[in-house]
Formats: sequence, structure tokens, C-alpha cells
Amino acid sequence: MPGNTRCKPLFYSLLLLLAFGFSTAVRAEEEDGAVSLRSVFIYNFLNYVTWPDVAGSKKLCVYGNNAIADTLDRIRKKQQQAGTSFTVQRLNNPEEAGSCQILYLDSSLGTSRITSIAISLGKQAVLTISDVERFSSENGIVSLIEKDNKPHISINEQRAHDAGLKVSSRLLSIAEVIKN
Repeated sequence: MPGNTRCKPLFYSLLLLLAFGFSTAVRAEEEDGAVSLRSVFIYNFLNYVTWPDVAGSKKLCVYGNNAIADTLDRIRKKQQQAGTSFTVQRLNNPEEAGSCQILYLDSSLGTSRITSIAISLGKQAVLTISDVERFSSENGIVSLIEKDNKPHISINEQRAHDAGLKVSSRLLSIAEVIKN
């Protein structure tokens, strides 16, 4: 691996995933590495966040990036065989977002649209995630970005709490915690 700068970010990302205890691996050769990595993180938030009054299958929604939704669908199929149940929904309309437990808002939607959607959810128990850098410090709960060729998670703990979500200390230990 020395000298191969293209593989280093993926190697370190996968190493981080293993240290975080992820049970699902998505083969980077099959899909774009960034999409795969982001999808695995989104899926695994199910294991490290607790929602009030939600039992059984949870809904992961994607707005603005079908590649993420497609990868989450592949993960869902594999996990169904293992007994884990969740659904993936591609949103066409932001009004559908309130029925989601996790909502991924892709940066391709534009910052003003993402901001508007996050604000419209108010204190609903929806874990909002975006690949917009300042999303967690401005309007959302989780920013999932690449920083220095490594995955970087920032979590607005207060906003998660206000939405009734409990984020595990294990997840918080690997994230930049935003307090406001």
C-alpha cells in the first residue's frame, strides 16, 4: 500500500469502519468508494441512534442521490437475510421526510433547499444527515463529509436531543461534537 495514494483514503476509512464495529462491508470495487462509504455510515447510524417510540423496521430516506439509495438497498437485502429489517425510500417530495427515521440530504440539492427541509422538520425524530460541511452546525444533525481524504462526522448533540434522539457515546467518541 505504500506509495499508492489512491488506496490510502479508502484503507483508512475501512480501518475506521472496523474500529467502529461495523457489521456490514460494502465492496469498494463494486461502487464508487465515497458512495459506498457514506452508505455504510448511514446504515450503521441505525445501530448507534435510538428513536423514541419506534419499534421494528426503520425507514432510511434519501433525497437527491440515487446511488446512495441503490447502495442502501443492496445493504438492506443482505441484512434482511441476516434478520435485520429496515426500508429504503427515495424521496421525490420533501413533505415525505417526516415519516423517516434517517433522512440523507445530498449536497446536489443545494444548500438553501437542504436548509429549508431541515428547518421544516423542526423537532421531529428524524436524524438528518448531509454531505454539506456545516450542516450539523447550522441546521441539521449530522455532517458526513470527507476531510483530509478521510471520513469526518460531526454531530449536533443538542439538535439530536431536541428531536428526541439518543446518540450513543460510542458514535460520539469518533465524531466532532457540535454544541449549540
